[in-house]
Amino acid sequence: MMGSAHGWSAYTGAGWISCMDRDIDSLQVLVVNGEPMLQEGITELLGKEPGFVVRACRMTPEKQPHMHGGLMPDVAVLVLETHDPAADILLNLLETWPGVKVVVLTAHDDPRLLWSLFSAGANACLAKGTRRDELAAVIRGLREEGDRITISAPRRTITLFGAEGGCGNIVTARELEIVELVSRGLSNSQISSKLFITQSTVKRHLTNIYAKLDVTSRIGAVNRAIQIGILREDSVNGWPEMDDAPGGSS
Repeated sequence: MMGSAHGWSAYTGAGWISCMDRDIDSLQVLVVNGEPMLQEGITELLGKEPGFVVRACRMTPEKQPHMHGGLMPDVAVLVLETHDPAADILLNLLETWPGVKVVVLTAHDDPRLLWSLFSAGANACLAKGTRRDELAAVIRGLREEGDRITISAPRRTITLFGAEGGCGNIVTARELEIVELVSRGLSNSQISSKLFITQSTVKRHLTNIYAKLDVTSRIGAVNRAIQIGILREDSVNGWPEMDDAPGGSS
């Protein structure tokens, strides 16, 4: 156990936890994933911030964490590793804690990754090398201005982000994968099993797809994808049944 001016920090079987006496102005922060030592370090550093109550957990696309004490985080800091299915983990996180604000820490500045993360619901994407005071400022800012997004990336990435993602409703690689599976007649349950994600995540992806393609059904999504050239008609194998909701074919 480690003492501090603002509370105490301890590493337990549930992860590295920093706790303080909660008051009305405190912020519940959850550090999700990352290499164990990196996750511990981020959690400990944020635990030194006045007013922060910080915990850590691990999450995958198909599994939701078991957190004791009825944790309801205000902000989640999602630490991405190289091969993480980023958008799927993010969607599962938002399914677990609806309304939570999400800051993503990543070493990658691919504009397509940034677009997929913001499309899935991220509020901020920062470099892993971001200083503690900068990260803390972004976390605090999300409570005051939660409808804004924050990007920390090289100018080249921002330029490409605007060209590739910011103009028009771009379907992400994962969303296109789901459209392709829908075009083969797979149900939400079958897609969930094939991609190792929850059915709720599949439904959320479909909701985003419908909005981007301006359609209201699975068959409408497939037709629109063919029309705009992101799906080949000869790749369709078994048309989906008509429905009017993302969860309509389970």
